[in-house]
Amino acid sequence: MPAAVPYDLAAATSTLLDVLGRYCARAVFNTTGKIVEDQPELIARIARAGHEIAIHGYDHTNPARMTVADNQRFEADLARVEAKVVELTGTRPVGFRSPHLGAPRFFDASTYDIFERRGYAWASNREIRFVDEATSPHIIGRGDVIGLAGKLISRLGLDRVGLLRRTGLVLLNLDLVWREQTRRPVSRVANLVWLVRRPAPFQRKHLTEIPILSPLDVDFLSARIDPAQPSPQNQVDHMVSSLCRLFDEAGDHFNLNFHDWIIGTSNRVEVLDRTVAYIAASGRARWVLAREGLARRRA
Repeated sequence: MPAAVPYDLAAATSTLLDVLGRYCARAVFNTTGKIVEDQPELIARIARAGHEIAIHGYDHTNPARMTVADNQRFEADLARVEAKVVELTGTRPVGFRSPHLGAPRFFDASTYDIFERRGYAWASNREIRFVDEATSPHIIGRGDVIGLAGKLISRLGLDRVGLLRRTGLVLLNLDLVWREQTRRPVSRVANLVWLVRRPAPFQRKHLTEIPILSPLDVDFLSARIDPAQPSPQNQVDHMVSSLCRLFDEAGDHFNLNFHDWIIGTSNRVEVLDRTVAYIAASGRARWVLAREGLARRRA
C-alpha cells in the first residue's frame, strides 16, 4: 500500500532503520508475504538489524472477509511465507497482525484457529480509539459531527485533563466492550474492566493478543497520503505531542503503530524521530520485541 501511488519501499525502510538504530530501538515489522518474496534482501536486512519479522497476510487481504476456500489458500500462503522468512532470517515468525486489523470483527475464530495450527504465539488485532484522534487537525477541519466534537474538545482543553481523557477512552470504546469476541455478559464485564484499567496484552484462545496501544498514523493523518508530499506541520506536531502524552499515561505496556509508506516518507519521519527520542530520554522504557515479551511473561 498504497497500490495506486508508487513509492520507494527500500528507501523508506532504510530511513526507518536509521531512526530506530539512532536510539537503539527495536521494532516488529508486520510484513506481507508478497514483500517477503519480492524483497528478500530487505527482509534479511531488517532481521540483521535486530528487528522482528511478523506476518501481515500474503497480499493484504482482510481475513475477516474470507470464505472457507479463501482460508485454505490463506493457510497455504502462510506456510510458504514462513519457510521463506526462516530461509532469510533463520527465525520462524510467531506473530500476526491482520490487514485492516480484521475489521469489522477484529476477532475471527476461524482465522485464530489457523494461527494456532501454524504455531503462532501472538496476534495484534484489538484496536482502541483515543480522544487524540478526534482532536487531530485533520479531523477538526472537517464539518461533520466528529470534527465539530473534536474542535470543541480541543478548544476547551478537555483532551488535556486526565480524568476526562480516561472517561473519553471508555466511551469511545464501548462498542468494543459490548460486541467484540463474545456476547456473554461475563466477557463484557471483563472487557470493561480491562479497558478501565490501563489496557495490556491478554490471552485470546492460545495466543497473546497485543492491543494497539496508540492511534495509527492513518488515524491522525488520513490514509489518502501521497508519500512524495509532506503533511501539514500542525498535523505532525499534534501527532508527536499525542503519542508522547499517551506514552506518559501508559502503564507497563505501550506501542507505536506506523505504516512504512506514511511514516517513512517525506516530513512524516519526524514523527518517528521525535517520539522515539522522547521515549528514549524518559529513562523508563525498555524496547521489547513481541516474541521476547512472551518469553518473559512465561518465564
